This record gives sequence, C-alpha cells and structure tokens, in this order.
Amino acid sequence: MREVIRDVGAVDVREIVVINKADAADPLVLQRLLRNERHAIAVSARTGAGIDELLALIDEELPRPSVEIEALVPYTQGALVSRAHAEGEIVSEEHTSEGTLLTARVHEELAAELSTFALAAH
Repeated sequence: MREVIRDVGAVDVREIVVINKADAADPLVLQRLLRNERHAIAVSARTGAGIDELLALIDEELPRPSVEIEALVPYTQGALVSRAHAEGEIVSEEHTSEGTLLTARVHEELAAELSTFALAAH
C-alpha cells in the first residue's frame, strides 16, 4: 500500500494507521503494531472502541483554511455565505437585520471576495 502512495507522489500526505478488530486481536500483537507504526490507533468497528478517538484525530489532522475573517454579508450576497459553508469552516453565524454575521476560516480567494464585507480579519 505504501508503495502505491509513493508511486502516485503522495509521500508528503499525513498518514493515520488504523488497526481494526482491536477487540479480537492478540493484545501482544496489538501493542507491537501500535509501537511499530507511527501515528497509529486501534479501533473496533464491532464494539465502537477507539472510534471517537479516531474521529478526533482525523479532525486534528485535516488541513484548515488559512484565513479567518469576520464579515457582515448582505442577504443579497447569500452565495458567498453558501460558499463559506461549502469551502470553508464556519466558526459562528448569526442572522441580523443587516445580513449574515459570519466568522469563518476560508481560503485566500474566498477571503478576498468576503473582504468587501469584512468587519475584522484575523
């Protein structure tokens, strides 16, 4: 599997090794695998053990958009709010009489488009 990753040029992509069937595995073998594999986690799909930890680890490892922006987006520009939801990470959102008060982490291109309505950039 790692050869395929190297072959497609994805060697710089972070890896999480997930060892399933932790409930049925020999504890000594499981400990050896966890010791030998960097960035590894043991889970059991049957019992659910380790699943919450795996989801938290994936969330930590996912790349985040680089720009945090706070903007008051007029309702006539709802497409920008939709793009922030689809392409970014929403920190907070409040509907006011003037428009959508949005705090979000977005990529630079979308931040530039939202900057017209920015209250403060972080």
